[in-house]
Amino acid sequence: MTLAVRHNRPAQTTNAPGIIVMPGGIATGSLDSIDWAASRLARAGFHVLSVTYRSGSPEHDPRDVRIALEWFSEREGVDGNRIAVFGMSRGGMSALRTAALVPELRAAVSFGSPTDLLQHVRGVAPYAPGRYQLLCDWLGGAPDENRAFYEMIQPISYASQIRQPVLGIHGQFDMHVPPEQTIWMNEALRRHGNEQAEVHLIPFMNHYADVTPTYQFGFDLVMEPACEFFKRVLETAPA
Repeated sequence: MTLAVRHNRPAQTTNAPGIIVMPGGIATGSLDSIDWAASRLARAGFHVLSVTYRSGSPEHDPRDVRIALEWFSEREGVDGNRIAVFGMSRGGMSALRTAALVPELRAAVSFGSPTDLLQHVRGVAPYAPGRYQLLCDWLGGAPDENRAFYEMIQPISYASQIRQPVLGIHGQFDMHVPPEQTIWMNEALRRHGNEQAEVHLIPFMNHYADVTPTYQFGFDLVMEPACEFFKRVLETAPA
């Protein structure tokens, strides 16, 4: 399997932790679309590998992360024992699921991500029928028609298996994926004993990191807590 990736290197390249960055979207992902996160993580001192997906469907996203992890951990200067994952929207959804399936990952950060897909897609239907149909087409059917698939890819199904530190970041004005999705995931993680689960909500921020009062992108508002979290939890990760 060949996937397009982009490696952003930090100024200090020796024995630095690595972050796999996963984009959003319902296609195979765009490296440029997630560069705002990758570039800031690299400036914070991390090796960063932005990835794409083999398919528009999120079904095999964890396999793609595992491929990236294996490639990344073999690069000179990357500390293979300190690799984590960051994802936006679909990318965050898949990052959380991958954390459950790939325990070698040391931490996970999601931004603006759906976590309970059954609830999320059902909730879209009354107020945005066009978006509801788009999501159903992407996910192979309506929630009650394809329930097993929804349950297989939604992060909340894996809450009992995620033992790593997790940070869920969400804009409080996100109407594409309401912030309750991150709050519910955090509650599920903590209910299953993960005391390293955290939430960071950003006032007035929408789904694409755009901030309503200023009509500007708040990329730093997302990445500052993400970088601080990664520095804190990866510094204490076992070597």
